Amino acid sequence: MVSIVGMLSTVFIWIVHLRHPLLLEGAPEFLRTFAVLLVFATPFLTVLSAAYSLFPDGPSEKAPGPMSSYLQGERERKRWKIMVVAGMLSAINLFGMAIANGT
Repeated sequence: MVSIVGMLSTVFIWIVHLRHPLLLEGAPEFLRTFAVLLVFATPFLTVLSAAYSLFPDGPSEKAPGPMSSYLQGERERKRWKIMVVAGMLSAINLFGMAIANGT
């Protein structure tokens, strides 16, 4: 559900950006900062929620034994990779908007 809302909001932001590229030209600095964070956050949350739903964690119970630390390490590595990919795709989205704006 979150990934669908994030994808729709990203599409909406792109439509507004392409129709009105100079919308924030005379805006105050805090509004520009908020717009950049919004442009960066929507694809990040979209990729993050889609990846967590496609690659769910295993059982959350703590399994005693010699493999428990290995399994915890694998879960942490998977989460780290998801965060890096989500950050990279939202940065690509931000750069794409900058290129489309001509800056």
